Amino acid sequence: MSAPDAIFRSASILLVDEHADTRGFVREMLCAEGYAVVEATNGKEAIELLVADREHEPCLIVLDMEMPVMTGLEFLVMIRNYPPLSRIPVLVTSWRGPDLDASHQSGAIAGFIKKPYDLDELRAKVKTCARPAAKT
Repeated sequence: MSAPDAIFRSASILLVDEHADTRGFVREMLCAEGYAVVEATNGKEAIELLVADREHEPCLIVLDMEMPVMTGLEFLVMIRNYPPLSRIPVLVTSWRGPDLDASHQSGAIAGFIKKPYDLDELRAKVKTCARPAAKT
């Protein structure tokens, strides 16, 4: 029985957002920066992807907070309480204000960016929050 193909490579970012248009323009920017992008439309899909590839993990998760099925907050609580995934940095995006300061200060999230954001602002946050990795 052969091992499954890796979902995540060393410079992969997991992009979790329900809106296809948002994922599209963010994916283009991240790919232009040399990252491989894996997409999920909600927290449940993101968990399934992370668990399916136990040998590899993304260098960053870009996570929208307002999603159906499993919200960003539910996702964040779940991965922070699951040791194999708890060390992956998470950049949170939201239309709401940065009421996540306590989470940021406690280390639960690596950063926060308020929607709508411009791509230069997002690019800078990604560079600050992502774990160093050899780009593919």
